[in-house]
Amino acid sequence: DSTHYKVNFDQSNLFILEKPWVIQKDNYIIFGDRNIEVDNFLLRFRDQQIRLQSFRNKGLSLELKNMNFSTIDDVWDYDPLDFDGKFDFYASTDNVFNPVNLQGRIVSDTFRVNNDDWGAFRLDLEASDLQDKLFAYLTITRGENQLIAEGNYNLGNRKEIEDVLLADAEKRNWFDFNLNISNYPFSIAE
Repeated sequence: DSTHYKVNFDQSNLFILEKPWVIQKDNYIIFGDRNIEVDNFLLRFRDQQIRLQSFRNKGLSLELKNMNFSTIDDVWDYDPLDFDGKFDFYASTDNVFNPVNLQGRIVSDTFRVNNDDWGAFRLDLEASDLQDKLFAYLTITRGENQLIAEGNYNLGNRKEIEDVLLADAEKRNWFDFNLNISNYPFSIAE
């Protein structure tokens, strides 16, 4: 109709990063005047999945299952670092038109860098909106080795006044993180 648009994809291969993803049949996305509805939007490549879902007329969630950290190498070509290991990713917002209650999570039981097993990886992210502080909590654990980083990053200016009048802690891109490393060898600096 004149206020809503419906998009659906026939069951076929959709190429993403040069990989043929099969899209589930009978899918659709309806979006319009400040609402969105997604049904049966699922893409598969081997054991990997991408699922998009809607909730409460404005909310949207994205779930990636069995993805591989090696995708970082496909996008960011930096020879000294080679990433590997399977992970799951989840992100959501309560309102896709005016993003609020933003949440994200990456979980992996095996995170590898340059063929070294760093152990279990978990990153949790949340922000109330795109101008708020983004809270992050990262943990990488293998046996008694543990790395924990947590803190805040300003997505936007915390107050709507001129940049020059803001304290550093209120400015966009300001961050404050704590890092705790336990039982790692000094070679981690490499």
